[in-house]
Amino acid sequence: MKKFFLLHRVPISVLALFLLGALLVASSYNLLPGWAQGFPPTARVTALPVATMNKPVQLLSTASVESPKSAPIQTEFSGYISEVYVTEGQIVKTDQPLAKLLLSSTPYRNISSSASKRGGISPEGQTNYDTALRDYNRLQKLYEQGAIAKRQVDVAALRLQAATDSMGNSSAPDTTSSSNTAESNAITISAPNPGKITNLAIIPGKGVEAGQQIMFLDVGEVQLVLHLEQKDLYLVHAGTPTSTEIANQTILGQVAGIFPEIGTNNTPSFRAHISIPNNIGGLLKVGMSVPIRINTGKIAAVAAVPKTAVFTDKDGLQYVYLVDKGKALPLQVSTGETLNEFTEITSHIPEQGLVISNSSNIKAGTAITLVQP
Repeated sequence: MKKFFLLHRVPISVLALFLLGALLVASSYNLLPGWAQGFPPTARVTALPVATMNKPVQLLSTASVESPKSAPIQTEFSGYISEVYVTEGQIVKTDQPLAKLLLSSTPYRNISSSASKRGGISPEGQTNYDTALRDYNRLQKLYEQGAIAKRQVDVAALRLQAATDSMGNSSAPDTTSSSNTAESNAITISAPNPGKITNLAIIPGKGVEAGQQIMFLDVGEVQLVLHLEQKDLYLVHAGTPTSTEIANQTILGQVAGIFPEIGTNNTPSFRAHISIPNNIGGLLKVGMSVPIRINTGKIAAVAAVPKTAVFTDKDGLQYVYLVDKGKALPLQVSTGETLNEFTEITSHIPEQGLVISNSSNIKAGTAITLVQP
């Protein structure tokens, strides 16, 4: 036997090297049968559970650039103007008070009067109470459906309380208590953005209805207009900030007003007018359609994984590796935004799953050993 190996040592050595190379190739591609693998190589990895991150809720849409217009200032509620703080042509800043609106069901002219009535509940008082109650019930239902903001319900409750107080005190009212009630039921109308006051249409003592235009605010060079659905009204309101990306520039804006209109098939829709205080370099041209991002100020918790855990294959599909019985299991995912060190996962991912935080040098079925991060 020894003589045989000595005579054929060269071909035997070549054959051994060939078999060793074939074994290494088969092992790297996981082609060996289970009994032949013996002790498969393992990868030392760190893994973390699926996390959650707080993501700002934003609305992404397309707006049209319209010619310069003044944004109307409207009253959200019915009542009587008690004070006007601005004059025609005055320049105002964001949140600067424009006027004070009394929400009391008692007319303004009667609040300031020194005359008082005595006797039972008047028909006018009963009518005011019934109207306030109907408005409150209607707005409460709309709030429960997510169609309006809580502030509108609170104001309706104030009007109802004022109407109730008026009925209860009708036998012996006095001007002092009436005036105090009116002041407690007053709101201040403020400027939603900087601009110049035009078409001022109110004076102290004038009654106004909800939605009535009381003045206009010249808001700048151009404005953006976009359509909103009714479900968006809970997230967007006058003063909500916006941003538009164009030519690598970010142009900031602010919702100046939201106005109802009748859309196709007589379905209700809404137009949001967005003021642009600074049209950088005149980038926004009338007639353009531009993407717009509305920052609602709301926060939502979303599923997230470390951004290093997401990899993209040659076809552009995104995956993460889950820990599955000591091996790496690929899972195709869809991703959203990346905030700091985490990437949002918008597709389904097991809530209790362990995600390998670094997918380099990992393949499907790779045996893994978990180590502390």
